[in-house]
Amino acid sequence: MHNFSDLNKELSNLYKEYTGRGPKYIKSYFVDDVLIIKINWYEEKIFNKIANDEHGKNVVKTTYKNILKYWGEEAKKAIENVTGIDVLGMYFDEEMALLNNDKVVVFLLNNTLN
Repeated sequence: MHNFSDLNKELSNLYKEYTGRGPKYIKSYFVDDVLIIKINWYEEKIFNKIANDEHGKNVVKTTYKNILKYWGEEAKKAIENVTGIDVLGMYFDEEMALLNNDKVVVFLLNNTLN
């Protein structure tokens, strides 16, 4: 049995490395060969102020995309280490950067979690 709390803790620590502070919480859900990670990060007031026009929205989306790009590479390694299953790919919607503090990242795995 794999320990979700170990995985969530590892992913939270990696997130903190990239953003300077950890998320409020991370939750992991396995569905067949898909791992869904829900990250609730702290509201960044500067993002709210910047996202008042189209240029600002693009800045916020680009920042979000870059955070998840670098975090995601390390997250793949952590997922493989904790689960023993290879990660085939990672997906996220950069539009979520503008919606709220909950972000969802989906990892496609090479096998199901037993």
